[in-house]
Order: sequence, then C-alpha cells, then structure tokens
Amino acid sequence: MGRMITVGLLAVLGGGGLALPLAQDAPTRPAAATDAAAPLDPVIDKILMRLEQRQIESLQAEVRWRLHYLTDDPEDDVIRVGEIFYKQERPVARFLLRFARRIIGDTSKNVAEQHLFDGVWYVKLDEERRSIERTQVREPNDPLDPFKLGQGPFPVPFGQSKQSILQEFDVARIDPAPDDPPNTDHLKLTPREGTRTAETYRYVHFWIAREGPEAGLPVKVRAGKLKPTGQLDADITVTFTNARLNHGLSASVFKIETPRGFEETVQPLAPLDPAPGGVPAPAPATPR
Repeated sequence: MGRMITVGLLAVLGGGGLALPLAQDAPTRPAAATDAAAPLDPVIDKILMRLEQRQIESLQAEVRWRLHYLTDDPEDDVIRVGEIFYKQERPVARFLLRFARRIIGDTSKNVAEQHLFDGVWYVKLDEERRSIERTQVREPNDPLDPFKLGQGPFPVPFGQSKQSILQEFDVARIDPAPDDPPNTDHLKLTPREGTRTAETYRYVHFWIAREGPEAGLPVKVRAGKLKPTGQLDADITVTFTNARLNHGLSASVFKIETPRGFEETVQPLAPLDPAPGGVPAPAPATPR
C-alpha cells in the first residue's frame, strides 16, 4: 500500500503545541482537475508565475508564528518567534525551524524548540520537555517531492509551480488592506474539493512581495485549520522578515544531536508490505 503523511508546513508550525500530526494513510484522492475552460485572471497568472520563477538555493529569515483558536479571545493567542533555514538540495530540500521565544498575552518566555526535516527524517527537539522525536518521513530513494503541493508532507510556500497551485486550489486576488505587508499582492487560495489540503484547511492566504530582495516570495501566510469534523478550528498566521537569500548554508545547520539526558523516540517508516499478520511496531523510547 502507498504511504502519505497528511500534513503541511503550516501543520508543523501550528496546532497542538507544534506537534506533527502524522497519519500514514492509503493513497488519497487525486487533486481535482483544473477547469481548462475557466480563464485565469491575468494579474493572478502574473503573480503565480513570479512565485514559480523565483529561484531559491537557500533562505534564512526571522519567523513570527501566531495561533488563534476561534473559541478563544485574541489575548489568549500563542505567538512563537524564531528563525527558519531552508536549503534547496537534490533530490529534496531541507528546512529547520528554531523557536526562541513564546508569548501568551503579556507573558513572554524563552524557549528552545527546533523542527528539522533533513531530507529523510522529521526531528522535533523540545528542551523544556527534555525530549527529541525522530520520525522517518520518506525513504532516501523516494521519487516523490515532499515539498510539492498535494504530493508531499511539507509543502512550503517557496518555489511552487503555477500548475501545482491551480490543481490544488481555487485562487482569488484580494484587494489591499491597511494592515497588509507593504508592496505585496494578496492571494486567497481555497482548497479544491477532493484534495488532501481540503481535509485540513479551509483557506490559505499568501502575501507575495512585489519588489526588493524578497520579490516573488510570500512574506506572510495565513491558514484556516479544520477540526476532524470539518469545522473551522483555528487561524494560523506566519510572517517572514529580514530574509537572507542565496547566501549558502552549512550542512551542519540541518543536524540535531541528541543532548545527554534527553528522552529520544525513533519512529521509522513501516515496511511497505509487512508480512501477513505482522504489525510494524515503533522503536521504543530510549533515554540518553
């Protein structure tokens, strides 16, 4: 049976205290086909082409992540502040999210939390809980692109093709608002019925820079996350600032060693075709 992990980069960033909600499922329904007869707004076409054509070999930026549950007051929102590191490599890219501060209301607390995808493994390190989790996401020789919309577990908002976006979403242009990031184009992406994204998100908004070093990149992303029942549950907003592009990143950035005394949990991928009656078991936690 095929294996898919139904989670996007925003899911890594959001919900459940930044847990990675892994679900190894049977193959999901294919994305709905784009209606070839429906003309695309030429302005949207131009924006999507700018997003597609922006070449990124490496990116380092400050990240501000905000989680708002619809049932909560805004002062109960959880904000995390840190950095993102992204490096395009072959066959797949790598990324690291490193959070240093958590804010709830008037309370700010220093934290040390990291989320890494090294091309094969997703790693979460939480110093507050003194734990590290290693979950295998793909085989080293897997031809699927884990960063492609509708295909992999970590679709990032950088370098997506126009075709992949239109296969997964209906796209609309939103008029500028006073609180928009300056010099950006605002697109609303509504997941198409039958796509994997539609099972997790009600909407995704992109604010794409028009000019400057960040031209062609989303500098703000906002998504409406669904409950398993399909009801809207939370609003997640991520902003990227002070981006450094194509300056190169050392391979050592994308490695996390297990600190002494931390509890380590390792979860490899289950075999594709386990023996009859055999149930793959996760590796036990191993304190170190």
